[in-house]
Amino acid sequence: MTMDRRAFARMGAFGAASLAAAPLLSGCARSTGDALDVLIVGGGLSGLAAGWELHKGGFRDFKVIEARDRVGGRTLNQTVNGAPVESGATWVGPGQTAIYDLCRELGIGTFHAHWTGDAQLVEGGVVHRLSGDLGPPIQNPALLAKLEALAKTVPVEAPWTAPNAAALDARTFGQFLLDEGMPREEFHVFNLFAAQTFGARPDQLSLLFVLHYIHAAGSYTLLESMDGGAQQDRIVGGSQAPSLALRERLGDAVRLASPVTKISNWNGGGPVRIETADGVIKARRVILALSPSQAAEIAFDPPLPPERQAILDGWPRGGSGFTMHFGYRKPFWRDAGLSGLAVELLGDISMLIADLSPPDGSTGIIKTLGLAGIGGPPEARKEAALRTLVKCFGPEAATPTEWVFQDWSKERYTRGCVSPIGPGFLSKVKVGLGAPTGALHWAGTETSTIWMGYMDGAVRAGRRAAIEALGMLAGGGA
Repeated sequence: MTMDRRAFARMGAFGAASLAAAPLLSGCARSTGDALDVLIVGGGLSGLAAGWELHKGGFRDFKVIEARDRVGGRTLNQTVNGAPVESGATWVGPGQTAIYDLCRELGIGTFHAHWTGDAQLVEGGVVHRLSGDLGPPIQNPALLAKLEALAKTVPVEAPWTAPNAAALDARTFGQFLLDEGMPREEFHVFNLFAAQTFGARPDQLSLLFVLHYIHAAGSYTLLESMDGGAQQDRIVGGSQAPSLALRERLGDAVRLASPVTKISNWNGGGPVRIETADGVIKARRVILALSPSQAAEIAFDPPLPPERQAILDGWPRGGSGFTMHFGYRKPFWRDAGLSGLAVELLGDISMLIADLSPPDGSTGIIKTLGLAGIGGPPEARKEAALRTLVKCFGPEAATPTEWVFQDWSKERYTRGCVSPIGPGFLSKVKVGLGAPTGALHWAGTETSTIWMGYMDGAVRAGRRAAIEALGMLAGGGA
């Protein structure tokens, strides 16, 4: 089904009347050999948001295919003591209007995460109790103001065009902080704490990338804050709940266990040919709702333009981590005035500890988040974590009722939970991360100019790619 401009103007993607829908197919392949109008590759939050944008407008000539046997991508729910816990992306916060709006559309609520009480810092096996939360990661107001002012000079659409982009990209975030006078002792703690946000230590991160990341979020304070920041709220039913709800609403338009191996004829002259484990699909426009590093696993014929291929090849594969959730009869640490929030410093890496109990406190759940580098088999990691929890919360923490583990580095179709970009890459990018390439449209949170790296950015990128694809179809694009 091809649209004219008048039909596109009626699309519900812009809040107008719905376009008459084409019949929904029962599978991806058609016996007639006709091409779909839109194929979405990736059933994470971004790909499903793209599909939902099409569906809301009355558009039905599309499919979403996902390599895994589940939807949600880097959001994944597990269950502890009967309550859902987030084993991937976990929190949402102020300014992330796209994910809040999507939850409201789907009838999914949010609730305030538990940060009430004192936090703790564990260093060298010694527990330090902190009044209130962990405090601002950058304690010098002048340094924080300078960082945020510098971030505003980096265009979110094209950070490589920032003034002195090459020089900013040649420095690490850590070098910047030390050059600006951050005391070495403070820097040591900050270096490990900030790794939880960026997926790597500041002394491993490009300053240009960090400034871009901060500008996309609005401020560094928003990025790192609990109450009033990106960790303020949680999603009822867990962060995978929106993806599960979207799959239900999209029905047969979503197909699982369909990894893409090759994409041909993306540069015009007919429909795009997409090779999957189940056969070949043809489509006029293709939305790739994947991280750049995951898209690099796909063969393209003809080869992508060098500037686009360079993004895929150079995008980091690291940034993976693992989560553990421990269940208890109740959140007993709250009785001692503790929030459940703690950070353990482990040499040159760190582990985050947080209270993920349900809002009614009917059961107690502690989350631990470690980055790649904390090795050993799951049971060894469990025992190490329990030793730390006992130090923080007392002997009752030694006997959880339940325990679940998720190692993202073992996920075949996840090349990094976040994208920590080192020096020397971002300033050499020559094309917008979300700019179309022939009949290909790029989604995924990495391509968002607002809240990149977060669930909110994933939703925004999916919506933007869907509108782009429809615009090309309305304009007569192949």
